Amino acid sequence: KVVANVGNASSKGLEVQWDWVATENLSIGANATWLDAKLDEDVEIGTVVPAGTRLPLSPEFKGSLYAQYDWPVDWFGANNAWVRLQWSYTGDMYNQVEPLTIDDGPSPQILQPSYNIGDLRFGVDHANWSMQLYVNNLTDERAVLFANPYEFDYFFDRSRVTVNRPREIGIRWIHRFGGR
Repeated sequence: KVVANVGNASSKGLEVQWDWVATENLSIGANATWLDAKLDEDVEIGTVVPAGTRLPLSPEFKGSLYAQYDWPVDWFGANNAWVRLQWSYTGDMYNQVEPLTIDDGPSPQILQPSYNIGDLRFGVDHANWSMQLYVNNLTDERAVLFANPYEFDYFFDRSRVTVNRPREIGIRWIHRFGGR
């Protein structure tokens, strides 16, 4: 496998961030990115990859939403509690620029599917410490972060796929020495 520069490419896009304090206790936000990343010229890397080909690992859309509710408490000296739900979406993307199929050789281009990841957190804050209970990846989504069929597929009918972390449930404790 050869790693090389493939000529000129461009990335154009738009990023939007929105934060709203709906009430004294509730904040809601969203982020969105639209991306048009492609080759500007034909490139020959074993085969001809035409200008306009989408760049690898560049989803056309990514977005996230969150809602957080805070309220005053008097628990063990803590003065604030909160709960936060956040959700992110990543659109589909190709694993490589060269548009090969399995019939072309051992390293085909793969369209990695889109995915959603949700997280939930509950926290309590004190001037010197904070404690959080969390669930990362609520739905236990197995998102394909990178697919590389070249590694093993040609000889053993297997490929190497990197996925995100599975659902994770935990407690996080943060202590600030000397206050904030």
